Parts: sequence; C-alpha cells; structure tokens
Amino acid sequence: MKILILSILSINFLFANITNYTIRVCVTSTLEYAKACQNKIEKSMKEKAFIVKKNNRYFTNLNIFDNLEKAKESLKNGSSYLKEQKAYPKLLTENILNELNNNKFFIDLDQNNILEDLYNVSLKEFDNQKNNSKNSLKNRKRAVNNFDFDELILKVDSQNNIMELFAKKSNEEILLRSYVVSTGKNSIKKPQGLGFITEISLNPVWYPTSDTKKSFAKRGIILPDVVPPNHKYNYMGEAKLNLSHIVDGNSTYRIHGTLNENTLGYSVSAGCIRMKNEEVVELANLIEDFSIIYGLHKVKVILS
Repeated sequence: MKILILSILSINFLFANITNYTIRVCVTSTLEYAKACQNKIEKSMKEKAFIVKKNNRYFTNLNIFDNLEKAKESLKNGSSYLKEQKAYPKLLTENILNELNNNKFFIDLDQNNILEDLYNVSLKEFDNQKNNSKNSLKNRKRAVNNFDFDELILKVDSQNNIMELFAKKSNEEILLRSYVVSTGKNSIKKPQGLGFITEISLNPVWYPTSDTKKSFAKRGIILPDVVPPNHKYNYMGEAKLNLSHIVDGNSTYRIHGTLNENTLGYSVSAGCIRMKNEEVVELANLIEDFSIIYGLHKVKVILS
C-alpha cells in the first residue's frame, strides 16, 4: 500500500490535538551548511525540507507526518543521503508547527524567543501612556444607536478560537457579533472564567523605558522612544481592551488587534485574545458607548 506523505503546503498543522512528526536529517553550525543539506534532501527525495535554528544550531528536517509510523515508513524508503546522515523521526513542537502553518521554511526560534520577551515586556508598559488615547473613542458615530438591554457579555471559546458578543435583556441573551480570534497557546496556563474590562484604548502607543531599550539593544533590537500604532513592535494593533483576569499573579491580559491576521483562528498567543484590527476597533467603540450609559461593570468577559 502506498504511503501518503502530507505536503507542507497543504496540511493544516494546527488542527486540534494532532501529533506531528518530521525526519531530522542534519544538525549543522551554520545556515550555509543547513541550506546545502536542504538542497540535497529535496533533490534526493522530491519532498520539501525546512530548517529550524535553535540555540545557535541549525536543524534540517524533511516533511511533516501526522503520525510516527508514516515518518518511519518514509525513512525506511528514503534516499541513500538520508541513510548516510543517519536521519531519524522527530516529534514536532507546537511553536514550530505554528510557523510552518504560515509557510515558513526557515524558523528562527532564537529570534522568536526574543520577540516573545519583547511582547511580554511591552504588555506591562503599554498602560504607562503619556497621552490618554481614550479620547479618540469619542469623535465618531456610535456603534449601536439604541442600547435596549441590561448588560453585555463577551464569551471566548479558546478551543475553537471564537469570541461572541451577547446583549442580555432580562434572562434572554441575544447574539450581536461573532469574531474569529487567536487565543493562548495550548502549552500555557490560560486565563479562565468570569472577568471584566478595566480600560479601553484606541491606537495605543508604547513608550519603552530606558531599561527596556538597553536590554533589547543588547539582543539586537533597537527600540524608538515612541512605538506608534502599526509599528512592527507595537503588538496591540489599533485597539486594546484590558481584562481583569489574573493567572499566577500575571494581570497583563488584553483583547487587542494584531500585526498578522493570518494567525487568527489559531491558539498562538501568550494568553491575550487577538482580533482583526477593524473588528477590535468596532468592539471597542461598541463597549465604550454602552459603558458611558451603564458602566464597564455591566460588561462581562467569560473565558473558557
């Protein structure tokens, strides 16, 4: 029976709870050597190879398989080059699968770790605004003209990466909006349960501290004094809504926009809920309008 090898370009790597494997072929000290290995793999196997950098080493891998048996079978029938390199099946981690889902065939985990640290630091410093951006919510049309209900409820389903906005009148819940979002990675402890929105901001600006700028300069990232909206290091997008949820003392959870809308629908964040920029602006406007009349305490956020 012919074994089907799933193409990297066609498989959805983030589909729920599938364990994926690759074939580890080469471990090298430079990207040049890794690319040479990649070329030899692709010529001898007619399959796609990808490179992962981790801890300043380069790992060249062949294809993606949805179980260990298929990886072993492909290796058994593999080219002489694979056998010369003593290739072996390797379990793929979630962070690599996330990158492959975006058709990236060179994955720099060292750089990704720096950017994740930058994201986490910026979350803590974003609320230190020199100019309060809440005023920019006022000068536009109201998102909903008539608030004939008692409270708003945001329900986030982290299993399916869907967020729904309900209006509650008496005991009846009416669906107002439904959004495809990104939620926390499966490998982290996610915020859960009932909470509230504590602050709403449009076009949030980040003013990194001098210590933050010095710290990341040592790691090759030069931060400006002001990180404006749409800057590559402004991870909030066009709006952010602060949440009251706390996990192990960490209270920096937000609903915010994103620089990469291709990640929506997947569990890839550090615990925040990411949205399309135009949709998070709409949501911020709607909730702000409602809160002017009823207060933010009438807006519930339920994370599951």
